[in-house]
Amino acid sequence: MILAMLTATAACSDERSATGPTEPGPAGGNSIWRPASQQFRVDCDAQSCEDLGEVQIAHLGTVRMYAQPDVDDAISQWAGCLDSALECLDSGLSANCVAVASCPTECKLEYAESVADASEPMAYLAEFQRIFIDAGGLCRPRPTDR
Repeated sequence: MILAMLTATAACSDERSATGPTEPGPAGGNSIWRPASQQFRVDCDAQSCEDLGEVQIAHLGTVRMYAQPDVDDAISQWAGCLDSALECLDSGLSANCVAVASCPTECKLEYAESVADASEPMAYLAEFQRIFIDAGGLCRPRPTDR
């Protein structure tokens, strides 16, 4: 997980303390993601994270990049799931790509069932987006997935 920090001091708040609407979870309200053994830390710095160096970003200026490779929260698991599924993109997204991805079983099954009768490449892509990317999708982490 990479955290960009402006070199100028900025106040950050931990999103876990924020209140507001949440997206509905899977049936029964249980998360499909494994519980995290290491949560994302907003106080990441050179002492606690891997310093990737500085980059220049338009309208922001100098940004120092840090990585937290030990984070395995729902967002990190989701990123790994998406990355492993999209590795097949060059050969065309299919149920087989998702079937071998490092995604929860519930995601793989939902996708396979939804594209079982698909014949158009756009149908595969639309279902992938609905299940893995869109707000409320079965395989998109919710704010409550910690």
